[in-house]
Amino acid sequence: PEKVISDIQHMIDHYQIDGLQFYDETFTVNRQRVLELCDAMDTAGLKIPWACFTRVDLVDEDLLIRMRESGCYQIFFGVETGVERLLKMIRKGTSLDQARKAFKLCRKIGIETVASFMLTLPTETVEDTEVSVRFGLELDPDYVYWLTFVPYPGNDLADMAHESGTIINDDPTTYNVFNEIVYVPEGRSEEEIRKTVARAYRRFYLRPRYVVRQLIKLTKLPPGKAFNLVKGGLRTLIKDKV
Repeated sequence: PEKVISDIQHMIDHYQIDGLQFYDETFTVNRQRVLELCDAMDTAGLKIPWACFTRVDLVDEDLLIRMRESGCYQIFFGVETGVERLLKMIRKGTSLDQARKAFKLCRKIGIETVASFMLTLPTETVEDTEVSVRFGLELDPDYVYWLTFVPYPGNDLADMAHESGTIINDDPTTYNVFNEIVYVPEGRSEEEIRKTVARAYRRFYLRPRYVVRQLIKLTKLPPGKAFNLVKGGLRTLIKDKV
């Protein structure tokens, strides 16, 4: 913790940062370490907002409250899918109920949530994708990513992808889950997937209740930052490719 505090203080002193994100793959995997870090930040008087990544099965109410007290304002969760069968297939090790509980707790405590879904998994049907999108709407996070599955070589899912669909790009050095479709499950098409993902973004971000909620948040930001956020969001929603 002392080294982390030193690094944060250095960034504040030399780069005037007003927030930070911990890029640990699973920030709360060591619960005691997180508590020690929160204590160290408080002792050092570091009142700076921060965000992190973790799993829905590695948070609890007491931990989240302590994180919030020390400045945590946002957590990124890899939900992956709203279909239990697919969760078991990818050996995620979490359940839909654990996701529901984690997002509910964050909302209660006042921590923003980001949900990431991995659509078009091997054997995933159009109906399965719809279930995942509906689950994302049910969780109602502050932000969502609808990403398409990328079959990086060397794991069981990549082998399964070759057996149950089409790999349309076999060069892993060019893979980008944010704007490229690499794999098409059997019975589906690249065009259908593009339209489905684009529609999922619109269904989530253009809900009247969501729009109102975000507009209220924008009123609390500096005008320049609020304008850039709105401009970036509109660009994402209206572009042809996701």
